[in-house]
Amino acid sequence: MKVINSYGRLRRSIPYDKPTGQVSNGVKRIIILVGILALGLTLLAGCRQRPEEVELGKKELVPLEEMVPLEEMAPPEEMAEAAPTVVPAAGITSVNSITQASVGQRAILQATITSVRIFSEAKGRTLKISDGTGSIDVVIWKDLYNQIPQRDSLVKGVRIQVSGEIGSYRENLQIKPKSPGDIQILGAAPAALPAVAPLTPVTQVPIEEKVVAPPPQVTAKPELKKVDTDGDGIPDTFAMVGTTAAPAIAPAAAPRAPAMRKIPVRTTPISSITQASVGQWETLKGTITSVYVFKEAKGHTLKISDGTGSIDVVIWKDLYDEIPQRASLTQGTKIQVSGEIAIHKERWLQIKPKSPSDIQIE
Repeated sequence: MKVINSYGRLRRSIPYDKPTGQVSNGVKRIIILVGILALGLTLLAGCRQRPEEVELGKKELVPLEEMVPLEEMAPPEEMAEAAPTVVPAAGITSVNSITQASVGQRAILQATITSVRIFSEAKGRTLKISDGTGSIDVVIWKDLYNQIPQRDSLVKGVRIQVSGEIGSYRENLQIKPKSPGDIQILGAAPAALPAVAPLTPVTQVPIEEKVVAPPPQVTAKPELKKVDTDGDGIPDTFAMVGTTAAPAIAPAAAPRAPAMRKIPVRTTPISSITQASVGQWETLKGTITSVYVFKEAKGHTLKISDGTGSIDVVIWKDLYDEIPQRASLTQGTKIQVSGEIAIHKERWLQIKPKSPSDIQIE
């Protein structure tokens, strides 16, 4: 737009944009600046956090150098099967902490009996115990064993507490209690199986006899008829016809001899006989596989087998001479024997009958 003064001269020229409906460049710049400012304010407000939130974020972060690579981690099944660490109670020593350096020291252990072994000639017992960290032998001599009130409960599976001095025999660690109070039973003993009674001789059970009476005889009804009495063929006398003599009573049958019935006796498989059976009375069945005569003929040892295992039958000379069928006690003969279970030299289990009736040949 041009402006002319009063003298008719051109004073100045003012630019003028005709309205075209478009926004000028200046307005566009202003809008862009406002948008950038709003975005900056928004980002600044989002970055602001409370101090406790920032501190919590720092605690949850794990340094990169402490992270374990995935390939070095244990498989899930191995992590699930990891055994828990056994922590003994206060004052209780764990078995794995006992070494040769502990010999002569006194310790208190709590563990479970895993096996029982009897010394030669029954001079004592050795209990093998385990607490989950290791195992050790508990040596109990006969005089001390007989003083323990609950000695019959010292069997496999029972949990006990034992106090004593640590010893070593052939480099095997042991603990030796000194008094009955050094052994305490912590867990209930398993119920013992009832002892099998000695073999009962065969008894006679009489069978009841019944006498059956003979059936009654049926007779015709008597009638009055005229009969011939002089033999001339002419009836001349009346008589009762149809009567019969009284039936004879048949003699009762002689009673039969009473039948013999055997009373069954429960037998034990040889495979179930262990060192824990020593002192118990058992009945076994088996086939003689070998016969051994003692030195100077002091007795016989029969080895029998039932398919599950084998055991020695010890028969001393005085008992052997009383057996009526002793000549049949040879290889291949099947027998049933009852007796007390014993052990020889801590290795060989035996059964010892007490009377001739304890051995039966089948």
